[in-house]
Amino acid sequence: ATGFLSMRMAGTYAMNVFGKPSRSLNCDCERVSQPSLLQTVFLHNDPLIRMRLDESGWIDEVAEVATGPGAAPTARDRANWIRLAWLRTVGRPPSENEVSRAERHLATSKSIPDGLRDLMWALINTKEFVLNH
Repeated sequence: ATGFLSMRMAGTYAMNVFGKPSRSLNCDCERVSQPSLLQTVFLHNDPLIRMRLDESGWIDEVAEVATGPGAAPTARDRANWIRLAWLRTVGRPPSENEVSRAERHLATSKSIPDGLRDLMWALINTKEFVLNH
C-alpha cells in the first residue's frame, strides 16, 4: 500500500510540474502548455521516471530476442524496435531520417537493448514528448 501511495503522491507532484492548474479560475487560460526548465530537470532527475523505464519490461523482451541463445536480430527486427520506441514515447511512427539516425545509434551501441534504452531516454526528453504527454 505504501508503494501505491508514494506513486500517487509522486504523480501529484508530476502533474504540478507539467502544468496542472490550481483551479482557482474557471478558465482554460490558467493552464500553461510551454515546456519549462523544471520539467526538464524533473525528467532528468526523477527516480520514478528511471524506475518506470527500467521496469517497463519491453526492453527486457527485446534483450531476450536480441541477445538470447542463437540470437540473430535482422534489420527488420531493428527497424521494428525503432518504430515501437517512437510509438511508445511520442505516439507516432518515426520519419525515414529518424529511423536512419536511430539505426546508426543502435549500430554503435554496446548492445541493442542499451541502444534502445538510450533512444527511449532521448525521446522522453524531446519537446514533442513534453508537450504532448
